[in-house]
Amino acid sequence: MRPWANTGTQVWLRRRDGPRALSVNMRNVGAQRGIYGDGAVGQRREDFFRSLEDAWPRVRDDLVDSGIAMGNDRHEIALFVGLLIARTREHIAQAEFVLSVAESTAARPVSRDAVRRYLAEEHLGFDPADAELEAAWSLVSVMVNQGDLPTREALLGMSLDIVVSGLAPSIESMTWTVETCRRPATKMKDAFKH
Repeated sequence: MRPWANTGTQVWLRRRDGPRALSVNMRNVGAQRGIYGDGAVGQRREDFFRSLEDAWPRVRDDLVDSGIAMGNDRHEIALFVGLLIARTREHIAQAEFVLSVAESTAARPVSRDAVRRYLAEEHLGFDPADAELEAAWSLVSVMVNQGDLPTREALLGMSLDIVVSGLAPSIESMTWTVETCRRPATKMKDAFKH
């Protein structure tokens, strides 16, 4: 997070349950461990992410200073941004949705009530709409009943493959604009004004 921190190692953090951004020390911002997989494959992913994170400050500074990114720098920025999206808890929860629902209940076939409970208590935090429940239950019931559940490792691999082969190239092909904020956005609505 150092590239986003000020000289006092402070970053702006917005909690999921509130609209305001708070200034906090980088050491006080939580990080979830073990989300890249287990064993040697997980370590290779971690090493790859670290190489992008190590290159990021230079690439970012070059982009901010010149206002343009070309060649490999542009590719690294697009890949880095795509991986930031893929590494969010929300994205991981989406990728692991069916597996998580299946693990939340021992009942087979998985009932609509079990899916509703998972959506309300774990995934959404509120009762799903009827159409959301039907779509989620349809997906879960087919995959669980067919015994077609991927492992978490396979889901992570598919998610990262989508980033590398789809999301990053899409980001790379976009037109980018660099804008410098004169002051930190203290409220979420301010973040979109700068």
